[in-house]
Amino acid sequence: MLMRNLMPAMIAAVAVSVASVGASAQDAPLCSKQDGKLTPDALRTVVIQNEGDNAAVFANDRFSFRETIQHILGTASGAQPGTDKWKLATAENEQITFLTSLLRSFHQIERTNNGVRNDATLRPNEADIQASKLLSDMRPVGLFNRLDLAPASWRYCGEHRVVYAMGTKTNRMFLIFEAAVDNPDPTHSAAGCLRIANFWAGLKERPVSELPDALHGFYYRGDLGDGLTNVASVLDSKHFGVPFGQIRGNLFMAADDVENNPWMLREWRTFPDVNAGTKLVVDTIKANPIAELFNDKPLANEHGRTQSFADLRPEFQSRFIIGNLRELIEVDLQAAAENRVPTGDEIFNKLSANFDDRFNDFESISQVTPTEDDNYEADRELKEKIELELAKYKLPASWQLTSDHIMNRAEALSCGGCHNLSNDVITGAKSPVGPGGEAMNWPAALAFTHIDEKAKMSKALLDHFLPARCENLATFVREPIEIARHTFSLDSDDTQTFIRDMSARIEQTTEASEVTDILPKLANEISQIRAEDARAVGAFRAFRRTH
Repeated sequence: MLMRNLMPAMIAAVAVSVASVGASAQDAPLCSKQDGKLTPDALRTVVIQNEGDNAAVFANDRFSFRETIQHILGTASGAQPGTDKWKLATAENEQITFLTSLLRSFHQIERTNNGVRNDATLRPNEADIQASKLLSDMRPVGLFNRLDLAPASWRYCGEHRVVYAMGTKTNRMFLIFEAAVDNPDPTHSAAGCLRIANFWAGLKERPVSELPDALHGFYYRGDLGDGLTNVASVLDSKHFGVPFGQIRGNLFMAADDVENNPWMLREWRTFPDVNAGTKLVVDTIKANPIAELFNDKPLANEHGRTQSFADLRPEFQSRFIIGNLRELIEVDLQAAAENRVPTGDEIFNKLSANFDDRFNDFESISQVTPTEDDNYEADRELKEKIELELAKYKLPASWQLTSDHIMNRAEALSCGGCHNLSNDVITGAKSPVGPGGEAMNWPAALAFTHIDEKAKMSKALLDHFLPARCENLATFVREPIEIARHTFSLDSDDTQTFIRDMSARIEQTTEASEVTDILPKLANEISQIRAEDARAVGAFRAFRRTH
């Protein structure tokens, strides 16, 4: 059971590492700004877009989709680049097989989470894509530094991402490779991740001509350019689900039927395969509780849901009231304790909540159509409970925080919310928090994406998320203070060692029966440590979120 007094202690444990969103240029010279936005050189410390001068980073097929798939397959085989084993593991047919495991998930829709049936939606247009089309048509549009997603234990150094896109108009598809890069220090000290932080921070002063080799070396060889031993390459297979990290899809292959093929986000991770080095398996989308858990409406005849799904509702709603609500107003409580109103940037960047993975969905729909509405809607009884719980915290009455704000905040943390449903939705108090007492509305995405096929970025990224990520980076580089280490269980190191040892054993064996024996145990251990990681305190905010 989540306790009301848990959050203050957790916040205190990570407070030493949280950057002030409103820090000035003098406090963080790394994050220089002009007209409220990061200058182009400062922007390079958190994102490299495939446009303008930075397009040179992607020239000559650097970061091509094929190269990334080959690197994932090669590292999964345990071979060294250039060897015969590497060449066999990365051959065309192996690339096709690997990508086919992703494409099959669009028509093999049965899903179960902790024994509860919750099927995905059939996506026939995505299922009809040929793997060869992904290899030929996907183009890199951006590299993202997400050091801010590091756990407080510094087990891994946040995520370092590559975004690929293809298509136009009503046939569009994005795949985001979100690598949870290992801390190169086996004791998981903050100093281990400091090397990676310094690499990104150093891009601000580097000549543009040096960026292509520097970034390619980091992503594909783990070369940080600091004269020390290389770290694990960003795009190593283990960084996409063995045990942390994932690949996310933002899907809109609608053709002429937008109503039945709305924008949707899904998630996969790598996992060893009996017949191939590795494959992609579906996973739940973190911080995305199923919309139907917020109400007691009769279950629709879809998604294979049964009474076991309905039985989740009372527990979820109880946890939401007792625990998640407190997490969703933590920013307000801290501001009230300091006798001030929280800023929009504080809410946009520090808002977080710890939703148990048992309640997460396998898809997040970001488009409202006549047949699809994934909005988080609480029924009257739940809203009344939210209002009663809110009243216990004695926030200023003039702020007028209501159950609607709480539901809006929960949805803004979801993929569908942040990508579209929460655009311009009120999430903050209606007291004087801006000129004329304006309400705080969630910043807008770019019509279902935060970076598009031409590498244009959303207002939410440019005005709010990226500056805050830069400030976090700047603070960490200046003072990489160690964080409290009690956020993982004592045997979690042993668990990760077991997972990596079993993965290495699978790479080395030629006996299919031995692999078959190992895989169920490996799957169980990975699921457990990923669930534990999702609950763990973050280094830069209490609970981490995907955006």
